[in-house]
Amino acid sequence: MAVSRSLPRAAFWPRRWTRQKIWHLASFAMLCGTAGLALLLVLMPEIGLPLFWGVIVPVLPAVLFFAPGVWRNLCPMARLNQLPREMRFTRGLTLPPVLAKYSLAISAILLLLFVSARKWLFDESGVATALLALAGLVAAFAGGYFFKGMSGWCSTFCPILPVERLYGQARFVPIKSAYCRPCIGCTRNCYNADPDKAAMQEQSTPGSLNARAYRIFAGLFPGFVLAFFTAAPEAALPELYLHFLFYSLLSLLAFLLASAVIKTPRTRVPALFGLLALNCYYWFAANTFWQSLSQLTGHWPIPDGAAWGIRGIIFVASAIWLVRLKENEALMAQT
Repeated sequence: MAVSRSLPRAAFWPRRWTRQKIWHLASFAMLCGTAGLALLLVLMPEIGLPLFWGVIVPVLPAVLFFAPGVWRNLCPMARLNQLPREMRFTRGLTLPPVLAKYSLAISAILLLLFVSARKWLFDESGVATALLALAGLVAAFAGGYFFKGMSGWCSTFCPILPVERLYGQARFVPIKSAYCRPCIGCTRNCYNADPDKAAMQEQSTPGSLNARAYRIFAGLFPGFVLAFFTAAPEAALPELYLHFLFYSLLSLLAFLLASAVIKTPRTRVPALFGLLALNCYYWFAANTFWQSLSQLTGHWPIPDGAAWGIRGIIFVASAIWLVRLKENEALMAQT
Protein backbone atom coordinates (compact mmCIF):
# COMPACT_ATOMS: atom_id res chain seq x y z
CA MET A 1 0.00 0.00 0.00
CA ALA A 2 1.36 3.40 -0.95
CA VAL A 3 2.37 5.75 1.83
CA SER A 4 0.33 8.91 2.04
CA ARG A 5 2.20 12.01 0.91
CA SER A 6 0.49 13.98 3.69
CA LEU A 7 2.24 11.95 6.37
CA PRO A 8 4.51 14.22 8.44
CA ARG A 9 8.25 13.84 8.06
CA ALA A 10 8.58 12.83 11.71
CA ALA A 11 6.88 9.55 10.85
CA PHE A 12 9.90 8.57 8.75
CA TRP A 13 12.67 10.12 10.87
CA PRO A 14 13.19 9.90 14.66
CA ARG A 15 12.64 12.95 16.79
CA ARG A 16 15.55 15.23 17.59
CA TRP A 17 16.35 13.66 20.96
CA THR A 18 16.31 10.21 19.33
CA ARG A 19 18.61 11.35 16.52
CA GLN A 20 20.97 12.75 19.14
CA LYS A 21 21.11 9.38 20.89
CA ILE A 22 21.74 7.65 17.57
CA TRP A 23 24.71 9.93 16.95
CA HIS A 24 26.01 9.21 20.44
CA LEU A 25 25.76 5.46 19.93
CA ALA A 26 27.51 5.78 16.58
CA SER A 27 30.28 7.86 18.16
CA PHE A 28 30.79 5.19 20.83
CA ALA A 29 31.10 2.65 18.01
CA MET A 30 33.71 4.91 16.38
CA LEU A 31 35.57 5.12 19.68
CA CYS A 32 35.64 1.33 19.94
CA GLY A 33 36.76 1.16 16.31
CA THR A 34 39.58 3.59 17.04
CA ALA A 35 40.77 1.44 19.94
CA GLY A 36 40.65 -1.60 17.66
CA LEU A 37 42.57 0.24 14.97
CA ALA A 38 45.25 1.25 17.48
CA LEU A 39 45.61 -2.40 18.44
CA LEU A 40 45.81 -3.39 14.78
CA LEU A 41 48.52 -0.78 14.18
CA VAL A 42 50.62 -2.32 16.94
CA LEU A 43 50.02 -6.02 16.23
CA MET A 44 49.65 -5.96 12.43
CA PRO A 45 51.17 -2.73 11.07
CA GLU A 46 51.32 -4.18 7.55
CA ILE A 47 47.51 -3.92 7.57
CA GLY A 48 46.95 -1.08 10.04
CA LEU A 49 49.25 1.47 8.37
CA PRO A 50 47.80 1.28 4.82
CA LEU A 51 44.29 1.14 6.31
CA PHE A 52 44.80 4.25 8.43
CA TRP A 53 47.07 6.42 6.25
CA GLY A 54 46.01 5.08 2.87
CA VAL A 55 42.24 4.68 3.20
CA ILE A 56 40.82 6.37 6.31
CA VAL A 57 42.89 9.56 6.29
CA PRO A 58 42.33 10.32 2.55
CA VAL A 59 38.56 10.09 3.11
CA LEU A 60 38.55 12.56 6.01
CA PRO A 61 39.17 15.83 4.05
CA ALA A 62 36.25 14.95 1.75
CA VAL A 63 34.00 14.39 4.77
CA LEU A 64 35.09 17.73 6.24
CA PHE A 65 34.38 19.35 2.88
CA PHE A 66 30.99 17.82 2.07
CA ALA A 67 29.46 17.06 5.47
CA PRO A 68 31.63 18.29 8.36
CA GLY A 69 28.79 17.65 10.80
CA VAL A 70 29.17 13.91 10.23
CA TRP A 71 32.75 14.02 11.52
CA ARG A 72 31.94 16.40 14.37
CA ASN A 73 29.26 14.02 15.61
CA LEU A 74 31.19 10.78 15.08
CA CYS A 75 34.69 11.91 16.05
CA PRO A 76 36.01 9.66 18.86
CA MET A 77 37.90 12.61 20.35
CA ALA A 78 34.67 14.62 20.57
CA ARG A 79 32.99 11.63 22.20
CA LEU A 80 35.61 11.50 24.96
CA ASN A 81 35.78 15.27 25.23
CA GLN A 82 32.08 15.52 26.06
CA LEU A 83 31.93 12.46 28.32
CA PRO A 84 32.85 14.39 31.53
CA ARG A 85 30.12 16.94 30.81
CA GLU A 86 27.48 14.31 30.10
CA MET A 87 28.44 12.26 33.16
CA ARG A 88 28.62 15.47 35.27
CA PHE A 89 32.13 15.13 36.62
CA THR A 90 33.76 17.92 34.61
CA ARG A 91 35.42 20.71 36.56
CA GLY A 92 33.98 23.17 34.03
CA LEU A 93 36.80 25.72 34.23
CA THR A 94 36.99 28.70 31.89
CA LEU A 95 39.85 28.46 29.42
CA PRO A 96 42.54 31.06 30.28
CA PRO A 97 42.31 34.04 27.91
CA VAL A 98 45.90 33.64 26.72
CA LEU A 99 45.19 30.07 25.58
CA ALA A 100 41.94 31.09 23.90
CA LYS A 101 43.81 33.91 22.19
CA TYR A 102 46.36 31.59 20.58
CA SER A 103 44.23 28.45 20.30
CA LEU A 104 43.91 28.34 16.51
CA ALA A 105 47.63 28.99 16.08
CA ILE A 106 48.36 26.11 18.47
CA SER A 107 46.04 23.73 16.62
CA ALA A 108 47.51 24.70 13.23
CA ILE A 109 51.07 24.17 14.48
CA LEU A 110 50.12 20.76 15.87
CA LEU A 111 48.60 19.76 12.54
CA LEU A 112 51.69 20.83 10.57
CA LEU A 113 54.03 19.06 12.98
CA PHE A 114 52.08 15.80 12.98
CA VAL A 115 51.62 15.71 9.19
CA SER A 116 55.26 16.50 8.46
CA ALA A 117 56.32 13.80 10.96
CA ARG A 118 54.55 11.24 8.80
CA LYS A 119 57.47 11.37 6.38
CA TRP A 120 60.02 10.12 8.89
CA LEU A 121 57.98 8.44 11.63
CA PHE A 122 54.27 7.75 11.43
CA ASP A 123 54.07 6.32 7.89
CA GLU A 124 56.51 3.56 8.86
CA SER A 125 55.69 2.93 12.53
CA GLY A 126 52.44 1.35 13.63
CA VAL A 127 53.33 1.84 17.28
CA ALA A 128 54.00 5.57 16.81
CA THR A 129 50.75 6.00 14.87
CA ALA A 130 48.80 4.15 17.55
CA LEU A 131 50.36 6.32 20.26
CA LEU A 132 49.46 9.44 18.25
CA ALA A 133 45.81 8.33 18.06
CA LEU A 134 45.71 7.49 21.77
CA ALA A 135 47.38 10.80 22.67
CA GLY A 136 44.61 12.64 20.81
CA LEU A 137 41.97 10.72 22.76
CA VAL A 138 43.67 11.41 26.10
CA ALA A 139 44.10 15.12 25.29
CA ALA A 140 40.45 15.40 24.29
CA PHE A 141 39.28 13.71 27.48
CA ALA A 142 41.54 15.90 29.64
CA GLY A 143 40.25 19.03 27.91
CA GLY A 144 36.67 17.97 28.62
CA TYR A 145 37.45 17.16 32.24
CA PHE A 146 39.15 20.45 33.09
CA PHE A 147 37.35 22.98 30.86
CA LYS A 148 33.70 23.70 30.16
CA GLY A 149 31.95 22.75 26.97
CA MET A 150 34.26 22.08 24.06
CA SER A 151 36.67 24.86 24.96
CA GLY A 152 39.35 22.45 26.17
CA TRP A 153 39.87 20.66 22.85
CA CYS A 154 37.30 20.36 20.05
CA SER A 155 36.72 24.10 19.57
CA THR A 156 40.25 25.22 20.34
CA PHE A 157 43.27 22.91 20.17
CA CYS A 158 42.20 19.96 18.01
CA PRO A 159 44.65 19.72 15.05
CA ILE A 160 41.77 19.03 12.67
CA LEU A 161 39.97 22.28 13.58
CA PRO A 162 41.85 24.63 11.17
CA VAL A 163 40.87 22.39 8.25
CA GLU A 164 37.29 22.18 9.51
CA ARG A 165 37.04 25.97 9.68
CA LEU A 166 38.54 26.30 6.21
CA TYR A 167 36.05 23.96 4.53
CA GLY A 168 33.00 24.34 6.78
CA GLN A 169 31.99 27.75 5.44
CA ALA A 170 29.76 26.35 2.70
CA ARG A 171 28.63 22.90 3.77
CA PHE A 172 26.85 20.74 1.21
CA VAL A 173 25.09 18.74 3.94
CA PRO A 174 24.19 20.79 7.04
CA ILE A 175 24.04 18.54 10.09
CA LYS A 176 23.49 19.95 13.56
CA SER A 177 25.83 19.13 16.40
CA ALA A 178 24.79 16.21 18.58
CA TYR A 179 26.59 17.84 21.50
CA CYS A 180 26.46 21.23 23.25
CA ARG A 181 22.82 21.03 24.27
CA PRO A 182 22.29 23.45 25.75
CA CYS A 183 25.00 25.76 24.41
CA ILE A 184 26.91 27.41 27.26
CA GLY A 185 28.88 29.90 25.13
CA CYS A 186 32.27 28.38 25.99
CA THR A 187 33.98 29.50 22.76
CA ARG A 188 33.80 32.70 20.75
CA ASN A 189 32.74 32.18 17.11
CA CYS A 190 32.17 28.51 17.84
CA TYR A 191 32.34 26.14 14.88
CA ASN A 192 29.67 23.87 16.38
CA ALA A 193 27.18 26.70 16.83
CA ASP A 194 27.27 27.90 13.21
CA PRO A 195 29.92 26.35 10.92
CA ASP A 196 28.92 28.44 7.91
CA LYS A 197 29.64 31.68 9.73
CA ALA A 198 32.30 30.79 12.33
CA ALA A 199 35.37 31.49 10.21
CA MET A 200 33.75 34.56 8.63
CA GLN A 201 32.85 36.01 12.02
CA GLU A 202 36.34 35.31 13.35
CA GLN A 203 37.94 37.14 10.42
CA SER A 204 35.70 40.15 10.99
CA THR A 205 36.65 40.38 14.68
CA PRO A 206 38.96 43.39 15.13
CA GLY A 207 42.44 42.49 16.42
CA SER A 208 41.75 38.75 16.55
CA LEU A 209 44.95 36.71 16.67
CA ASN A 210 42.95 33.63 15.76
CA ALA A 211 41.86 35.41 12.57
CA ARG A 212 45.50 36.13 11.70
CA ALA A 213 46.46 32.54 12.44
CA TYR A 214 43.60 31.34 10.24
CA ARG A 215 44.74 33.49 7.31
CA ILE A 216 48.37 32.45 7.69
CA PHE A 217 47.35 28.80 7.81
CA ALA A 218 45.13 29.17 4.74
CA GLY A 219 47.99 30.88 2.90
CA LEU A 220 50.69 28.30 3.57
CA PHE A 221 48.45 25.23 3.42
CA PRO A 222 48.58 24.60 -0.38
CA GLY A 223 52.37 24.82 -0.36
CA PHE A 224 52.59 22.56 2.68
CA VAL A 225 50.39 19.93 0.98
CA LEU A 226 52.48 20.09 -2.19
CA ALA A 227 55.67 19.80 -0.14
CA PHE A 228 54.37 16.70 1.58
CA PHE A 229 53.78 14.84 -1.66
CA THR A 230 56.94 16.02 -3.44
CA ALA A 231 59.44 15.47 -0.60
CA ALA A 232 62.12 12.89 -1.38
CA PRO A 233 61.56 9.69 0.64
CA GLU A 234 65.25 9.43 1.53
CA ALA A 235 65.65 13.10 2.53
CA ALA A 236 67.45 13.82 5.81
CA LEU A 237 65.46 15.72 8.44
CA PRO A 238 67.10 19.14 7.83
CA GLU A 239 66.55 18.77 4.09
CA LEU A 240 62.97 17.58 4.63
CA TYR A 241 61.98 20.51 6.81
CA LEU A 242 63.71 23.02 4.56
CA HIS A 243 61.61 21.54 1.76
CA PHE A 244 58.43 22.08 3.79
CA LEU A 245 59.53 25.58 4.77
CA PHE A 246 60.35 26.63 1.21
CA TYR A 247 57.05 25.48 -0.29
CA SER A 248 55.00 26.83 2.62
CA LEU A 249 56.63 30.26 2.52
CA LEU A 250 56.26 30.43 -1.26
CA SER A 251 52.57 29.63 -0.89
CA LEU A 252 52.17 32.21 1.88
CA LEU A 253 53.88 34.84 -0.28
CA ALA A 254 51.44 34.08 -3.11
CA PHE A 255 48.57 34.39 -0.62
CA LEU A 256 49.74 37.81 0.60
CA LEU A 257 50.14 38.99 -2.98
CA ALA A 258 46.68 37.75 -3.93
CA SER A 259 45.16 39.38 -0.84
CA ALA A 260 46.72 42.70 -1.82
CA VAL A 261 45.77 42.54 -5.50
CA ILE A 262 42.40 40.78 -5.61
CA LYS A 263 39.61 43.05 -4.41
CA THR A 264 37.19 40.60 -2.85
CA PRO A 265 35.60 40.05 0.57
CA ARG A 266 38.16 39.24 3.25
CA THR A 267 37.03 35.62 3.40
CA ARG A 268 37.43 34.91 -0.31
CA VAL A 269 41.20 34.54 -0.76
CA PRO A 270 41.61 32.16 2.21
CA ALA A 271 38.77 30.10 0.77
CA LEU A 272 40.41 30.00 -2.66
CA PHE A 273 43.68 28.83 -1.15
CA GLY A 274 41.78 26.25 0.87
CA LEU A 275 40.25 24.90 -2.35
CA LEU A 276 43.70 24.90 -3.96
CA ALA A 277 45.05 22.82 -1.07
CA LEU A 278 42.11 20.40 -1.28
CA ASN A 279 42.51 19.81 -5.00
CA CYS A 280 46.27 19.51 -4.65
CA TYR A 281 45.77 16.93 -1.92
CA TYR A 282 43.44 14.75 -3.98
CA TRP A 283 45.63 15.10 -7.07
CA PHE A 284 48.11 12.88 -5.21
CA ALA A 285 45.98 11.13 -2.56
CA ALA A 286 43.52 9.73 -5.11
CA ASN A 287 46.19 7.29 -6.31
CA THR A 288 47.21 6.45 -2.74
CA PHE A 289 43.62 5.69 -1.82
CA TRP A 290 43.03 3.23 -4.66
CA GLN A 291 46.42 1.56 -4.23
CA SER A 292 45.88 1.08 -0.49
CA LEU A 293 42.35 -0.20 -1.02
CA SER A 294 43.61 -2.67 -3.60
CA GLN A 295 46.44 -3.78 -1.31
CA LEU A 296 44.04 -4.48 1.55
CA THR A 297 41.36 -6.27 -0.49
CA GLY A 298 43.21 -8.70 -2.73
CA HIS A 299 45.47 -6.64 -5.02
CA TRP A 300 42.81 -6.22 -7.70
CA PRO A 301 43.73 -4.14 -10.77
CA ILE A 302 42.87 -0.48 -10.36
CA PRO A 303 40.65 0.73 -13.24
CA ASP A 304 42.14 3.30 -15.56
CA GLY A 305 40.87 6.73 -14.65
CA ALA A 306 39.86 5.78 -11.08
CA ALA A 307 42.06 8.52 -9.65
CA TRP A 308 40.73 10.98 -12.21
CA GLY A 309 37.21 10.21 -11.05
CA ILE A 310 38.04 11.41 -7.53
CA ARG A 311 39.92 14.43 -8.86
CA GLY A 312 37.01 15.38 -11.11
CA ILE A 313 34.45 15.12 -8.32
CA ILE A 314 36.54 17.32 -6.03
CA PHE A 315 37.15 19.89 -8.79
CA VAL A 316 33.46 20.21 -9.72
CA ALA A 317 32.42 20.25 -6.06
CA SER A 318 34.98 23.01 -5.41
CA ALA A 319 33.34 25.23 -8.03
CA ILE A 320 29.90 24.63 -6.50
CA TRP A 321 31.31 25.21 -3.00
CA LEU A 322 32.70 28.58 -4.11
CA VAL A 323 29.27 29.66 -5.38
CA ARG A 324 27.73 28.62 -2.05
CA LEU A 325 30.43 30.58 -0.22
CA LYS A 326 29.52 33.73 -2.16
CA GLU A 327 25.89 33.25 -1.12
CA ASN A 328 26.92 32.89 2.53
CA GLU A 329 29.09 36.00 2.26
CA ALA A 330 26.10 37.94 0.91
CA LEU A 331 23.97 36.73 3.83
CA MET A 332 26.69 37.73 6.28
CA ALA A 333 26.88 41.19 4.73
CA GLN A 334 23.17 41.68 5.31
CA THR A 335 23.36 40.87 9.04
